[in-house]
Parts: sequence; C-alpha cells; structure tokens
Amino acid sequence: MLLRSALLGSLLLHLTLGAAVCDEEKFDQVAGTLLLYSTTSNTQPVDKAGLEASCMSDNKTFEWIEDYTRTCIKGVAGGVMRLLLDSSGEELHGRCYGEKQTEYLKHTPCWNTASAELSACNKEMTALMEAAVKLEKRQHLLAHSCCSIQTYSKCMETRARAKCPEEAAEFLKDMVYRIGENLLDGPCGKFTPESKECTELPKPMIPKKLKYRSFVPAMINVLNHYG
Repeated sequence: MLLRSALLGSLLLHLTLGAAVCDEEKFDQVAGTLLLYSTTSNTQPVDKAGLEASCMSDNKTFEWIEDYTRTCIKGVAGGVMRLLLDSSGEELHGRCYGEKQTEYLKHTPCWNTASAELSACNKEMTALMEAAVKLEKRQHLLAHSCCSIQTYSKCMETRARAKCPEEAAEFLKDMVYRIGENLLDGPCGKFTPESKECTELPKPMIPKKLKYRSFVPAMINVLNHYG
C-alpha cells in the first residue's frame, strides 16, 4: 500500500511538473530534490521498496531541473548549476542503482530521527544567501555562495554526528560531499568555513522571512546578481 501510494505520488509529480518554463517559484518547489532533508518533512526511504519509489520520483524531478537549467539559468549561475547537477546526478545514480544502496538504507533510519536538525542546515544557508544579495561589492557574492555551500556541508556532518553513530554520520558526510563535489573541489575549493576568504566576509543582515524553500534557488539568485 505504501509503495503504491509512493508510485502514484511519483506519477502525479511528473504530470504536474510538465515541461520546464522559467517559473522561479516552481523551480524553488522542486530544487530541494538536489539536497538531503531540504524540509523537516523530507525523510529518506528505509527499505528497497521505498527507495525504488523515491528514485523514480527524484529522477523525473531531476530531469525537469536539468531542462529548467538549460532554458532559464545563464551566465555564471548556469555554469555553477550545471556543475551541481553533474555531481548530484552521479550521487543520485549511485544511491538508486549502485553498490551504495545497502549501506545507504542501513543509515537512513537514524538520519530520519535528525531530520529537523538536518533540515535546519538548509534553512540557515538559505537565509544567508538571501541576505547576501544585498551586499554592495560584486566580488562578495560568489564568495558568499561558496562559503555557504561549504558551511552547509559542515553543518550536515556536525548535526548527524550529534544523533547518529560515527559510521552513519561519516556516510552522510561523504554523501553530501558527492552531491556538491564539483563545486567543493572546483571553484569553491578554497572557501572553507575557517578560511580567510569566508571569515573576513561582511556579515549580511539575515531576513526575518525567507523567500525561498531551498538554498539552491537562493544561491542562483545571488549568482544572477554576480553576472
């Protein structure tokens, strides 16, 4: 019954998405698929049937995001988004069809107990990104984007370690790294949370109300201002 509901949900999502048009709000609704625990209600599957349904849904959504990126995201933002899609797509394929399935399902029950704490990482980074748009100096925009990605990665690791065994926290750390690998090892490589490039950035005023659900569209908005 649960599997049938999940498959139906996947089909309805695919029909709802349709062809990508340049609708930022719709992009915001689905961009969290690229992340783990993008909302407090976003849990990971705990068995193979759930994983199969989740992968079917995620792959359809991923295709829509790829189409949206090709059609609607240009310049530096488009380049960054393509890097993110390449690495997150590889991670998704490995999780769904590769040898990491068994270990992934071993750890998801514990991660799910920390979903509120993990989703808070996304919310905090989204707030930083929305605040960064208002910075006056153009060069600070790219730095803030990279520092936020690195900080998000560290946040997920730290909060997983607070609730889960070392093995589960380490697997999540590696998984988050694989999702953002092309950025973390590429243009954002030097922007670690402890680096001078990040610690000396001006601190933007955090908004009380967020516009975006996920820091991915918030980051793209910042990079669109960068050029």
